[in-house]
Amino acid sequence: MRLNRTTCVLLFLMLTVLVLACARKPPEPSLVRLYERLREPIEEVDLSALEGRRIVIDPGHGGAFAGAVGVKGLKESDVNLGVALYLWGLLDEAGAEVTLTRSTDRDFVDGDSLRLRDDLEARTAIVNEINPDLLISLHHNAEPGGDSSFNEIQIYHKLDDRGPSLDVARLMGKHLLLNLGEPDCRVIPGNYYILRNSTSTAILCEPSYISNPAVENKLKLAEKQRLEAESYFLGLVDYFSRGVPRVEEFTPEGEIEESRPRIEVVFDSLTAVDASTVRIALDGNELDVSSPEPNRFTAFPESDLRSGWHSMTVSGRGISGNAAPRAAASFLVSMAPSIVKLDKVPSIPNPPYPQRISAIVEDRNGNPVADSTLVEFIWDGGKVDVPTVDGRASVFVGRELGFDRTYIAAVCEGVPGDLKLVHGTEGSMISGFVRYSEARPIEGAIVMEPGSGNSAITDEHGFFAVEAPEPVTGLEITRKGFRKTYYWVRGDEMPVAVLDRLYAGLPPATTVVIDPAGGGEETGWTGPAGTLASDLNLAVASKLAHLLESAGIYAHLTRSEDKRVTNEERVRSNEAVHSDLFISISHGPAAETSAHVGHYHTSTRGIEIAGKIGASYEALLGAQASTGPTAEYVVQQTSSPAVSVRFAAPGTVEGESLLADVSGVWRRAYALFCAVLAYRGIDEEVAFSVPGTVTEKGAPAANALVMVDGVLEIMADDSGGFALRLLEKTDHTIQAFSTTSRSAPRVFNEESGFLELELE
Repeated sequence: MRLNRTTCVLLFLMLTVLVLACARKPPEPSLVRLYERLREPIEEVDLSALEGRRIVIDPGHGGAFAGAVGVKGLKESDVNLGVALYLWGLLDEAGAEVTLTRSTDRDFVDGDSLRLRDDLEARTAIVNEINPDLLISLHHNAEPGGDSSFNEIQIYHKLDDRGPSLDVARLMGKHLLLNLGEPDCRVIPGNYYILRNSTSTAILCEPSYISNPAVENKLKLAEKQRLEAESYFLGLVDYFSRGVPRVEEFTPEGEIEESRPRIEVVFDSLTAVDASTVRIALDGNELDVSSPEPNRFTAFPESDLRSGWHSMTVSGRGISGNAAPRAAASFLVSMAPSIVKLDKVPSIPNPPYPQRISAIVEDRNGNPVADSTLVEFIWDGGKVDVPTVDGRASVFVGRELGFDRTYIAAVCEGVPGDLKLVHGTEGSMISGFVRYSEARPIEGAIVMEPGSGNSAITDEHGFFAVEAPEPVTGLEITRKGFRKTYYWVRGDEMPVAVLDRLYAGLPPATTVVIDPAGGGEETGWTGPAGTLASDLNLAVASKLAHLLESAGIYAHLTRSEDKRVTNEERVRSNEAVHSDLFISISHGPAAETSAHVGHYHTSTRGIEIAGKIGASYEALLGAQASTGPTAEYVVQQTSSPAVSVRFAAPGTVEGESLLADVSGVWRRAYALFCAVLAYRGIDEEVAFSVPGTVTEKGAPAANALVMVDGVLEIMADDSGGFALRLLEKTDHTIQAFSTTSRSAPRVFNEESGFLELELE
């Protein structure tokens, strides 16, 4: 059959339309079912499981804290309260004991306080006073990046509770997903204030994004708020209907005189417990568990326990699947002393150098007695009581005892030990003490005789004893956080060296957690020459940790090698050390600036440290760093102020080489270090900055190492230049090093001006 021209054209057009239709992008997920109707009839549900259950509903925000606001002005705090009131009514009618943290548009701050933390602390106190079976905190989300089309369900459970909090979160997510008509639901470990500080099973719910106009239009209607409340209600019915086993007895407790006690756990009789799920841990180590009868479980320590406090935890699940709230208990093993051994260092005292006399006290199993067990030292002319630490108590000849004493005895709860003191005119060791300027002992200082290599480390008393076969004229003493000191030894006085802190103005016990992003298979950005972002992240983080510890700030890395670490593990790592600051470091493409610092949108201190980092980066590297809110999990979920620092990664081999160069790594780390100092109070008002250069035979000494006060290290750039920032206003020493030479030490201060160091 032959087709005429018109027919051919029509067929061609139809074929073209079909091809285009097939190639068209699939339609976006529809929101036509969004908050449409309840798909599980409540009338058919058995509500008896809710009777007598204590439940606290926390409508998030309120009063001065409106929370998120929709594009048409709908306030999250109002919606949270509306849903909470409907849920309260449903639960109350079902026989539950329900408490609302707020029933009006109010906050929990007093006077002039506008701190969100104060509000959260008050809410949490309400929850913990009630000690409910469950806390449910109600919220509605907002997309921080401004994407108004985004929407999903997010249910957060307590970070370290993968038992009941996770169970109820999963069930709640299932019922919200079914009834609200949304396409996605995520159940996420959460570390929000009210979750981590409440003692009960707890979840925080973000069922939709109020920043989405379609969601906002629904949530302004009372009937849709009730729909959301009914969805929550069905989730709670589902959870409690499955039964929640609880621990009724957990022994031993209090003080015991056994080194291998029987550990026993008894669950309540309302819910049968699956024996295969029961885990009993002692001091973090899981034990073998037996079950002599249903819901009763026993275990024994694997070996004799040391005297002191021991902690136990138990977990388990009912046969229906729900986990019991994790229970914890502790007991004190108090074994009587069995033997007292005395030890002396050095073996022969050599006045005026002190001698440490230690009583080592053990029980019948050879384990140290409990800390703070008193040891009475007695000598001819005096006595003193000293508490044990790790089974050891010490006194010193030359301090408590005179050098002319001939014997000493130690008695611990009636168990004696004694020794004769041997005297000599010459000793093979030089001993003494190292202290702060405030006359407190410094533990962990390294004491070295220059030139000989003989060295020792100070104990908890600040005591040291260094081998000294020849007369010693001086000792070099170093400790991270303190200025290097050279102590001149005099033969007529006991050595007591005093170290000064590198930064006397820093708050004591400052802790910073540094989080190198990526690791393992999560390499992140890869440069054109093969450099991996995960490697650069770790390099900068390690240098930053070194700088911080040189200044006396404890630095903790979430990873110290190329391995994968989950986001939850990074947050747990931060919580374990109770940090003052969390810094996440990454490298990757950036559109506008050479670095970006992200912070949690409502964190005042996070915004502050982000600004300090931006200013420090610009001052030291001469480039701009932008700041702004971020939705990164690790920044959102840490309890301490947190920032994420993303350094721009160029797309050229030359740029990649500069980024990976060791001096470039040092400069980025030093910029972060100076920002931390400024954040902790060492700023331009109390400190000074000074530039300098390092040369060798008149030429720039590229990448020379510059050391301040024998402890703080920075690296010169390719031109030999360096810039020291935020040094306290006092005299400092500086010296430069290369692989083959060094400069003469030099003293400088804020009035010294430009520093010129010549390698010799």
